[in-house]
Amino acid sequence: LGSLAALIAAWRLVCPDKRLARVTLLLTSLALYPVYYTFWLAQTGAVSLACLALTWWLLERGRWAPAGAVMAFALFLKPQLLVLLPVALFVSGRWRPVFYCVLVGAILAAISLASLGSHGIASYANSVAFTNSNPIQSAMTYAYVFGRGPVATGVEVAAGLAALVLAW
Repeated sequence: LGSLAALIAAWRLVCPDKRLARVTLLLTSLALYPVYYTFWLAQTGAVSLACLALTWWLLERGRWAPAGAVMAFALFLKPQLLVLLPVALFVSGRWRPVFYCVLVGAILAAISLASLGSHGIASYANSVAFTNSNPIQSAMTYAYVFGRGPVATGVEVAAGLAALVLAW
């Protein structure tokens, strides 16, 4: 239910004003399998999308500090979805929101590290190692197509660089 609310919040922020177009975009997004899958797994993708929409909305209004803070929160929740956003903003010359993102991100990281302690950090490292060894985790990635290794990593890096060139 929270993911649906986050998706609707993002939709309200970024969709055009025409009623039929707005409703069509919402219904289309709800019909897409990745959205359904995210809801089914109770992932934070919709919350990250809402944070991305809010970041865009704040950037359009020149509110650098709040945009950077929201971007840091989104990266804190699910970094793999938005990791290129601060880099794209930086290479396109919009360094102010990136500065605030780094500042808020450092605060969030310090709080996390302090609250986890050494035992919690070790448990997290073990969890990441297990996830990396579990083949089901690569089912929706280039590693599924090319196998885990330099080819899949190269394709991902090339796609990221292409996105950054477009942002520049």
